[in-house]
Amino acid sequence: MDDSSAAEIMFGTTRAPAAPAQRSADDIAAERMYGTPPAPVRTAKVSDPAARMFGGPDTPPAQDEPHRPHTEKEMQAILYPEPEKPAPLAELPPEVQELRDFPERRMFDAQSMLRDVVQDLTDEQCEAEGIDPAVARQATAEVREVAADLDLGALDVRALRTRVETLRSTPVETIAQRESAVEALNREFGNGAYQAWLDARALVARDPRVGKMIETMGLGDDAETIVMLAKKARSQRVSGKLKAGNGKR
Repeated sequence: MDDSSAAEIMFGTTRAPAAPAQRSADDIAAERMYGTPPAPVRTAKVSDPAARMFGGPDTPPAQDEPHRPHTEKEMQAILYPEPEKPAPLAELPPEVQELRDFPERRMFDAQSMLRDVVQDLTDEQCEAEGIDPAVARQATAEVREVAADLDLGALDVRALRTRVETLRSTPVETIAQRESAVEALNREFGNGAYQAWLDARALVARDPRVGKMIETMGLGDDAETIVMLAKKARSQRVSGKLKAGNGKR
């Protein structure tokens, strides 16, 4: 699935339905990127209820282990289990992988936090687009992770979706958008406007897919989008999650 399709998943836009095609180059590339789901493992049928419950005759009965209190590390794993990680759409840059390893990403799992606003495609939509449903689910899951990389919450994603719809229904010339963006940055950040812009650029550049998605949806020069990303970037820079536009943390 390309960046355009990923952006459509994130922002809720749709394309004209395409006739389902047989294995195209994109299909083969997708399989090479994500792999095919493994065949289910078949186990021998056990007819004896006692064997099903207690194991076969060669299986010794399980022994109860003496109770011991959980360690702090074990309790943390119980309370905040590792979320299931989707297959990435592309190899993750090291800084993004480091970000995803932060403990709070386990506490605020992108899949559960953003599932309602970045929804999986239905089987009917996948069929109309000629997409393997399994690949579509993996791609959608990764788009949620990308949104979380930017600290985008459900309200942020909805706001971006609204901007996409607004600019598509009422196009604005690029020069006018850029002038509005400069004014918005100055109004929001004052003397720090230029640094805020650098931070926003650093945030987008951290993962090359982000810039492609934003440009695909026509938000690259949108003032509201730029200010939103600048705020997220400043917050991440202050917390040490982002290398600032000047190359320092």
